[in-house]
Amino acid sequence: MKFQPTSNVVVLALFASAAHALTYVGCFSSSSNLEFNSRSVYQSLGNCQEKCTAANTPVMGLTNGTDCLCGASAPPQGNSVPDSSCDSRCTGFATDICGGEGFFSVYNIPEPRR
Repeated sequence: MKFQPTSNVVVLALFASAAHALTYVGCFSSSSNLEFNSRSVYQSLGNCQEKCTAANTPVMGLTNGTDCLCGASAPPQGNSVPDSSCDSRCTGFATDICGGEGFFSVYNIPEPRR
């Protein structure tokens, strides 16, 4: 018997579980050093990690619950704000936090294993 996902929930759970190795950098008021990559109603940490890994970038940021940004480095620490500013749940996996309205949850992505 072959396993086939029967719903988006199963696929999203797989995306979310892929995000276990991320390192949280912090919540920022600026997305400098990060560029917009994608917007998705199915956004999650795992989904954004997959997009940024495919773009060969070591840092990812999320904002507004739906938007994924990727870059070579995190925004400057001078733009760091309290974690409470990043209060938007990811639209695709509500246990993940995807920034806030105008604020960015930033993570370092580990190098892929070879």
